[in-house]
Amino acid sequence: MAGVGALRLQLLLDGSSIIGVEVTSTRPQVYQLLHGKTPENVIKLVPALFSLCGMAQTAVAEAAIAAASNKAFVRRSALEFSIACEAIQEHCWRLLLDWPKALGLTQLQVDFIRWHGMLREIGVAQGELVTLKHEIESFWLGMPAKEWLQISELSDLEHWWSNAHSPAGKLFAMLAKIEIEEESVKSLEVPLLPDWTALQAQSSCASMLNAEFVARPTWKVAPAETGALAYYTEASMLHHAMQSRQSRVLARVLARVYDMLQMLSGNFVGRLDYVGSHGTGFAIAKTARGILMHKVLINADLVQDYWVVAPTEWNFHPAGSLTAGLIGKKGDVKQLLQTVKRHVLSLDPCVEYELEVVYA
Repeated sequence: MAGVGALRLQLLLDGSSIIGVEVTSTRPQVYQLLHGKTPENVIKLVPALFSLCGMAQTAVAEAAIAAASNKAFVRRSALEFSIACEAIQEHCWRLLLDWPKALGLTQLQVDFIRWHGMLREIGVAQGELVTLKHEIESFWLGMPAKEWLQISELSDLEHWWSNAHSPAGKLFAMLAKIEIEEESVKSLEVPLLPDWTALQAQSSCASMLNAEFVARPTWKVAPAETGALAYYTEASMLHHAMQSRQSRVLARVLARVYDMLQMLSGNFVGRLDYVGSHGTGFAIAKTARGILMHKVLINADLVQDYWVVAPTEWNFHPAGSLTAGLIGKKGDVKQLLQTVKRHVLSLDPCVEYELEVVYA
């Protein structure tokens, strides 16, 4: 339920250092609202319950229910394309509006409005991705997407953002400058989730789905991180960005661009996947924020169980990536608050958050 509930973040400071982070979510779970409904009613309810990533939520619900009902899912390709368009919209929102604002740069509101509208039309087959790709290459990235995606060394990336006059280059130049100036320690390591198929995700998580797991999901009995960075762990560019920086913030923002350009180039097969039998359906979508999972159990044409595991619950696990990335950070209170905001933005919760500082 985007817009319902919030994340409450409490920082524990000892002098000029963060020594503790408490993450509490007040977001309600949806399984009680869907229990006992017909599959058709569930598909109608899901878009009303999730205002962000609504297309992905609807598509995953349809896929899980089709798999549980052993029915042909003829809308898969169309929905997969729509999920990709929605994810590109989310990436544009962060890259053109939120990150420039966070870094003191000019927000690209006119471009965002235009491209968001184009994607809405492209998602219903009233436009072409190649047209939008050309505009983003020309007016935002400053180079062909194919060439940018082939960059492998961090030194080449640094050369690009140091010399590019494009909005993308300026964004990364500023982000890199801030991170270098920030007095920092190496973030604690939280594993990245594998780039799962539905079958792999089901094997790893489905048997553990209950209210506790949905609220605080784990992989191999530990928190894990999902998102574009996890989708492309094999990309040399992102690997080097993670290895050479104290935090993952820069790598996560690079991964957003990498993911967006991959989809604009037509590489979005696998954004929706599902598996099921004997009344149980399990489906996933790769959203801009990370992997989204739905599991449904249908009996006598009624939904008996329905579980949703959203990316926010992975990335804002109390012992997860946010906490691991902030422990040990140093600076005055103003600097630390800005650091926290950048880390939160890089993990991109789908609800609002409240921030409180407590002194040891």
